Amino acid sequence: MPNWITNRVTVTGRSDDIIALKQHLYFDDEGELVFDFETIVPIPAVVHATTGLSDPSMGLVALGSELAAKTCYGRMTLDRVMKSGWAREADIKSRAGLLKYMRSHRPEELAAARKVIRCHRLTGVVDWEAWLAKHWGTKRDAIDAFIQELEDERLAFVFSTASDVPVPIFRTLGRMYPALHFDICAIDPGSPWAMHGEVHGRRSAFRPADPVAVYEEMFGCPPDGFDEDLDAVPL
Repeated sequence: MPNWITNRVTVTGRSDDIIALKQHLYFDDEGELVFDFETIVPIPAVVHATTGLSDPSMGLVALGSELAAKTCYGRMTLDRVMKSGWAREADIKSRAGLLKYMRSHRPEELAAARKVIRCHRLTGVVDWEAWLAKHWGTKRDAIDAFIQELEDERLAFVFSTASDVPVPIFRTLGRMYPALHFDICAIDPGSPWAMHGEVHGRRSAFRPADPVAVYEEMFGCPPDGFDEDLDAVPL
C-alpha cells in the first residue's frame, strides 16, 4: 500500500478565472468534488491499453525487442529462455521457435508485448505506471477531494495522492490558467516530510518544508490534531 500524501492547493486571482478553474474541476452526480487528473493531462489510449496486461517478458524476447532486457518485466533474455527447463521440454532452440511456441501456447503474452512495444514507440515509456509517474507525478489519480474555501478571488481545495506530489499536474494547471497563482502545500502524515510549491504561469518552484509548519498552515492546528475531520465548504 502506498503512503497517502495530503495536498492543499490555494488559488488566487480574478473571480472569472477562479470560476473557470472551478468549472474545470469535475463534480459527480451528487455534487461532490472529484479532482480528476485526466481532465488536466489525459492518458493516451495507447497507454490505457497497457493496463492489466499479462507479463509481456517472454513475448518481448520472442519479438526480438530490446525492451525485454531493459524494462521492469524481468529483464528477460533469449539466452535465459533457452536454458530454462520448459523451453528444452518444448524443443525451443531459436527465437523463431520461441515465437512459434508463443503464438500457439501463450498468445496473450505475445499480445501484451506488442502493446508494450507500441506504447514505448509512441510515448517513450513502456506502460501506464511509467506514464503516470512521468506525466502525473504519482501512480494513481487523486482521491478524497473537497473544496475547503471558496470566495470570489480565492479557492482552496484538498485531495490525496499515492506516494508523491503531482508536480506535473500543478505545472500544467499553471500553463492552462496563467493569470492564476497556485500555492501548494503537501504533507505525508506517516513520516516527517512536507513540501511547499508555487506555480504561476510557466514559473514554478517546489521545495522541502518544515512538516510542523506546513501542517499548521494546512489544518490550523498542531500535528496532534491530524485525525480531526476537515469540513468542506458547501457548493
